[in-house]
Amino acid sequence: MQTNIKPKVYSACRLKEDMVKVLNSVCEFKMCKGEFATRDELIANVPGVKVIHCLGKNKINKEVLDAAGPSLKAVCTGSSGYDHIDLVTCKERHIRVGHLCKVIAACMAEFTIGLMIATGRRFKEAMTDVERGGWANWGANYMNGYQLMGSTIGIVGLGCIGQEIALRLKSFGSHIKYTGPQRKPEGDALKIEYVTLHDLLQTSDFVVVTCALNEDTKKMFNRKTFDLMKPTSIFINVARGDVVDQEALYEALTSQKIFAAGLDVATPEPLSGDHPLVSLENCVLLPHIGSSTVVTRHEMTKTSVQNVLAALDDKQIGRASCRERV
Repeated sequence: MQTNIKPKVYSACRLKEDMVKVLNSVCEFKMCKGEFATRDELIANVPGVKVIHCLGKNKINKEVLDAAGPSLKAVCTGSSGYDHIDLVTCKERHIRVGHLCKVIAACMAEFTIGLMIATGRRFKEAMTDVERGGWANWGANYMNGYQLMGSTIGIVGLGCIGQEIALRLKSFGSHIKYTGPQRKPEGDALKIEYVTLHDLLQTSDFVVVTCALNEDTKKMFNRKTFDLMKPTSIFINVARGDVVDQEALYEALTSQKIFAAGLDVATPEPLSGDHPLVSLENCVLLPHIGSSTVVTRHEMTKTSVQNVLAALDDKQIGRASCRERV
């Protein structure tokens, strides 16, 4: 009779050698050949595994979960978002889902405030103007934009990232509001105001989106919501591209319903270079790099592997709930 059979783990994204060594010591570990597993490669390698390790590019849907079979006990993603995982099916089958949040929260907050400043102070437009020789037009009203000090900032989704953004914005002298399904004790601790989405949109100078993507938040920013915003307001999205109707956003930016937008996410990703939003001077569009620092990316990988190890030992992991909204 066989004894000491190691559980199987498959990673649908590449891991560095030090992480591979750790996993090889405790399980039968296999990893994709390229940067990310192809669909066929993923389905072919998950049967019989106890844990799947993945990133946002790996769609862990019912087809993949069916292929894995009853041995699958956990899916651990090296990302904060988990909209690429079928949470409903995972819940039905008692498959735990591990994701990251706190490990990237400070880095994301720092990045988001940078994006707010770059968008509000018209960095893209100003840099383009310099390249065109427009600096010669400098004057008292040249490239005037909007500052954080004294501005009303509305945060949509006070999760761990939203909380870190609010904490840092207090030092800028901003008035901070937030909205979500319900008032949060974390908001009370930060001494920031809980309001309805309608109130937030009508009164905020900056609208900052950090909520999770789910059936309640998909396309929540559309023609109706952009119509509620002030013509001087600035829209910032560091959540997921699908929380925005991009056609409605383009219309809002080109018709001056809002002043500008700063985006680190889009639908689809990557967004093609000829997409209408790319050409707009009042749209700062970045390629999903909010957590892209050497330190944070290392911590993200390490934490996701720690989740895999915990799942192998049937211990608690950083989990996503299918009822989680922000």
